[in-house]
Amino acid sequence: MSSAHGDTLAVTLSPAQANMISLALDSGITTEPQWGDPRGIAEDCLAIKSVLGWHDAADQEVQVELTTRQWDVVVAELDKDALTRLQTEEEDEATERLQARDTVLTQVGHDLPEHSGQQPTTVQQHLEPGEAGYYTLFQPPRGGWRTGLAYGRPDATTGLPIRAAVPGRGLAIAAGTPAVEVTMQILADAPETDLTAWAYVAEVSQQWISHPYAELILAVPDQEGTVLPELSTQVWPNVVYRVRLSVRNSGNAEEEHRVQLWPGHAAPSVELKRP
Repeated sequence: MSSAHGDTLAVTLSPAQANMISLALDSGITTEPQWGDPRGIAEDCLAIKSVLGWHDAADQEVQVELTTRQWDVVVAELDKDALTRLQTEEEDEATERLQARDTVLTQVGHDLPEHSGQQPTTVQQHLEPGEAGYYTLFQPPRGGWRTGLAYGRPDATTGLPIRAAVPGRGLAIAAGTPAVEVTMQILADAPETDLTAWAYVAEVSQQWISHPYAELILAVPDQEGTVLPELSTQVWPNVVYRVRLSVRNSGNAEEEHRVQLWPGHAAPSVELKRP
């Protein structure tokens, strides 16, 4: 159960969950300031760690009281930490963090802010990956260049045709034909799952840090990319998005892809439909 005391909300955690949250906040304390702390979470993370302390595994359940803002930061950092571990195939560790996040959300999720501000937008683009066999969706690294980087084609025979090429920075998406028609949709919320119109559908989670270059680039490796609308910072402190790839017309001269992304909690990659 959750209870509000003034500005605070109480959550009951196991000692292991409390310690795990404390560790997940470390990047907010050490890494975020290196980027100028654009999300403004460093002080929150320090304050939360001070409240959490450290607990012996034999301790009883721990009741933690934090502000709504601080619980929002906890959820965001658990999402980010879980996603990092999913992408490095530390599945057990990722699951533990997802469970801790869900424990928090079950008790106080209805009290957390509803982040909004992303204007839905759709961009259609004809791409010609050619022999590379893939294209990229990425945020520009330092320097802000917009030429598609050589991430390497995802091996769809052993995994999904979409993968995180650079966690927090870019995705690589395999194409089954030399040219592909891409419909890119940036959405405020999760869209309906439309399986009937597509031959293949898969979802992955990706972190978009939106800093220092908030824009997204859709590009073929070594070619100048198309600049997409910027991601809204109104979703901060959350930085994890869900990305859905839908594919059809694989047997024709040009595949048709739809790539949808929206703010969402970290979750394992999943294939929703296969041919």
